Amino acid sequence: MNQNIDKNTITGKELIVKKEFAEKVKKEFSGAKVKKNEFVTSGFIIEENGIQENYTFEVKLDFMRDELEVEISKLLFS
Repeated sequence: MNQNIDKNTITGKELIVKKEFAEKVKKEFSGAKVKKNEFVTSGFIIEENGIQENYTFEVKLDFMRDELEVEISKLLFS
């Protein structure tokens, strides 16, 4: 999370994290509100005014899929 979030800009926003990391995230990002009843299976989500920034593994993989498919096909068929 430290690579993707600036602690100064997270203040006042809500975080959705893995259940087992909730307490650690609360301490590390004290300016943010960690949701108590909503969790993710990987990564995290930042929510502000109903808008979500999704940093879960599944979404990142989907985002990179097209690029990865091209690179893999080059390796396999070149």
